[in-house]
Amino acid sequence: MNRFAKGKLTEKQKRWAMLTIDELITLPGLRMLDVRQEPGQETVDISANVLSQSACCPNCQAESYAVHSRYERHPQDLPIQEKPVRLWLSVRRFLCQNPSCARKTFVEQVSSFLVRSARRTNRVTQRLVNISLSAGGNGGARLSKQEGLIASGDTLLRLLRRLGVPDCALPEILGIDDWAWRKGLRYGTILCDLVTHRVVDLLLDRESDSVVTWLVAHPQVTVVSRDRGTGYADAIKRGAPQAIQVADRWHLLENLFDAVEQVLGQHRAALTINTTPGEPGPLVPAVVVPINLPTNKRALGQLRSRESRYALYEQTLALRDQGENLITIARKLEMSTTTVTKYLKAGHFPERKAQPVGSKALRPYTAYLDQRWAEGCHVAKQLWREICQQGYDRSPSAVFIYVSHLRQGLPTYHNQPTTIPATVRRLAPWQAAHLWTTFPDTLQPAERQDLAILRQAQPDFEQAYQLAQAFIHMVHNCVPTKLNKWLHDALNGTLTPFITLATGLHRDKAAVLAGIALPWSNGQVEGQINRLKTLKRQMYGRAKLDLLRIRVMRPN
Repeated sequence: MNRFAKGKLTEKQKRWAMLTIDELITLPGLRMLDVRQEPGQETVDISANVLSQSACCPNCQAESYAVHSRYERHPQDLPIQEKPVRLWLSVRRFLCQNPSCARKTFVEQVSSFLVRSARRTNRVTQRLVNISLSAGGNGGARLSKQEGLIASGDTLLRLLRRLGVPDCALPEILGIDDWAWRKGLRYGTILCDLVTHRVVDLLLDRESDSVVTWLVAHPQVTVVSRDRGTGYADAIKRGAPQAIQVADRWHLLENLFDAVEQVLGQHRAALTINTTPGEPGPLVPAVVVPINLPTNKRALGQLRSRESRYALYEQTLALRDQGENLITIARKLEMSTTTVTKYLKAGHFPERKAQPVGSKALRPYTAYLDQRWAEGCHVAKQLWREICQQGYDRSPSAVFIYVSHLRQGLPTYHNQPTTIPATVRRLAPWQAAHLWTTFPDTLQPAERQDLAILRQAQPDFEQAYQLAQAFIHMVHNCVPTKLNKWLHDALNGTLTPFITLATGLHRDKAAVLAGIALPWSNGQVEGQINRLKTLKRQMYGRAKLDLLRIRVMRPN
């Protein structure tokens, strides 16, 4: 028995709980007559008509009560419990009672709910627009179908184009950068308002003339943040001479990193760190190969396998020193890129973990076998009989293998501690450049120790470190007054990469000073480019410029 029958609800609660269909399904300006669903169909049909008794002529705005005829419209409405809804809307055609009006008859409209000649209600159209802005064409069609809305991908894109580009406030602080239609072949230009964090416009290419034309049409721009490229710098100078150009700080630090990497790359042999005290020496194997080769098949197989892997390791390092990239090395040596990456990052030959000799059942008795071997008992059969009396119940084959290793002096790895061999770690130039371009306080203790060793390996390394740290402190602490001194030290130094960097910074000195002093940067632009790439790939081949501009320029 329900709660109504028991009388546990008050009259007010009953009135609130017993909602009518009209209260559950709202049709603004319409009167709902019937709700039905045919057996075997998912579509819910709702019959309705217009509430008003009269209508106004769209030409002369004269009110009319004279009904000429009736007909039905079948627009799509919002779904009910993810089931499609179709309206059976009875509309009337009125006679215009103004004799001077050219229109004789007209159809009543409910513009707040359904526009003229529309096949879907206004709220359905708005829902589809929101879906297409978030998921695009085909993705939006799949999502709308799950939501109980029927619309194709072409329809969603048509709604987007009809939506148009939103009106944006005229920017004063502008960020500009390029983005790839197809990487390495075709590029466009993105312009962002750094104050409102919104995309202002997209240009079809990154030619200087296109940027100049856009800037001339927007003379209110006072500050432009850009990368270190000369193309945009020249376009800004021509199109907005009144604007202050700001060189992006991330690109400044990236230029510094490249200069440091070039200096370190000129002395690759010095980028080695000894794991044991003493002067760096040649790379030695992590496991010492015995002079007398083993005679058992297991040890011989392990030795041959290690020799072939060690040869591949040496070839990998040699190809890396010749300037070959990861893919080329893997293709030449017929190895996977994962193995090549492991060899290059290891710093020394990565030995395989030593496997104990014998089976797991033998391991509880290895200490006794070692003791008896030291006492002079070297007969494997006798040793097997003795451990059988202690509870060993397996065949003597594992004991024979274990004794064979003891007889040849090979390690058994049961009771012997693992020793670390004398090796050197080789750092790639980019790995060492990370140590040069990071604040010492943020480095790990091991990294600080490596940095101290490497700075003493070459005189150029110490000079590069001092210049790099001075530049980083100047940029991070926003001290543009130190730029002149840094340029003087770099130009008068002996490091060619730093001389090249200082020459380029001196040529773009005004933008570099603004980039250090002002708070603006291209970080926001890079984030918008990442969003643009996501939207472009989401739309596959339909991502033409008009659609991209609509989706990107709409706020998130």
